[in-house]
Amino acid sequence: MCDGGSDDDTLSIAQEYGARVITQDSSYQDEDGRVIDFAGVMNQLVESASAPWFYKLDSDECLSDGLRAEVRLRLADAGATKAFRVPFKYVLKDVVIEQATTYPASEPRLFRVDSGLRYERPIHERLPIDPSQIELLSHPHLKPLPTATAMLKKWVHYMHLEAEANEGRDFREWRETSLRQHWKSAKYLTWRYSKILRSRSGPRLPARYELLRITNDLVAIVVTGAARVRRKPWSD
Repeated sequence: MCDGGSDDDTLSIAQEYGARVITQDSSYQDEDGRVIDFAGVMNQLVESASAPWFYKLDSDECLSDGLRAEVRLRLADAGATKAFRVPFKYVLKDVVIEQATTYPASEPRLFRVDSGLRYERPIHERLPIDPSQIELLSHPHLKPLPTATAMLKKWVHYMHLEAEANEGRDFREWRETSLRQHWKSAKYLTWRYSKILRSRSGPRLPARYELLRITNDLVAIVVTGAARVRRKPWSD
């Protein structure tokens, strides 16, 4: 476990269950203690791992019962597999959400420490891996959702970091990264949401979350585009 300054009972609970706690490297934080390099923090954990396999699990997330059993079974006979993608589902007020614009979705959460795989990108960190070296698990990883207000605050922080990363960036580079990424995401989420609204299956992710996600992508285009044309302080 990597502690970034918990002020609740997280540390005592982790230690009670025998977890080894390391302190988040301050070079990955801003002056207020907030993370500014998520890939750096994750790689700090990977490098500190003592087990042969690494599973990325955020503090508010958990594995479904089926996933825990599946992981034990698959790791016992993993062969040459370097990593596993894991499907995920949101949880809201103890209800597993079955319909959301981001479904079906999976992430590379489980990988061999000695594979050489490491996270990259300070914001929206990713694990680059050859698709031929990764397998997909079937049971879901569960992601509890905060309130829409708390989610908005988190995304504003991410957007601030992304804006800083785009300051002075070449137009083509911005177009190929931030613009294309967010525009593609906004279009896809809008199309998916229109389909969900016509479906009677459920439980469905509340509209405030879906619309907030779409709005976030659209605003990010404007914010990163404006940041791109700003002059860096040292450009005089």
